[in-house]
Amino acid sequence: MDNRTSFENEYDALMDQAYQGFDQLLYNMNLLNKNLETLDAIGREFQQPAKLWESFHRGIAVPAPVRENAPNNVKPS
Repeated sequence: MDNRTSFENEYDALMDQAYQGFDQLLYNMNLLNKNLETLDAIGREFQQPAKLWESFHRGIAVPAPVRENAPNNVKPS
């Protein structure tokens, strides 16, 4: 004979569902964290080549020539 009430049975079933939901949430949060760490690592791998290209770009960049008739260089009459 079952000494438990239907309320207790329903309560236990709902608590089991809640525990399963929290387990799934924990799993998904760990998976998200792993993916974010992977993205961070990939981003760090691109830092050095990006700095190299930036240095290359600065090295070959030619300053724009100053034009005589440019608005900033207009001499008052």
